[in-house]
Amino acid sequence: MGGSNEPSKNIIGKVNKQQVLKLIKTKQNDINTFRTKYAFKLILGSLKSMGIGIGN
Repeated sequence: MGGSNEPSKNIIGKVNKQQVLKLIKTKQNDINTFRTKYAFKLILGSLKSMGIGIGN
């Protein structure tokens, strides 16, 4: 399964902040930063480009 064909128009799913933080902890060694704030922004950009939104 991939992302949305039109990520700026079609949101195919949502994740919450806790799920993003769990993803950051899992991928800590692969992310270019050790600061959670910047890792969060990096992940949000990737999710947005795939058509995945952020919920509560």
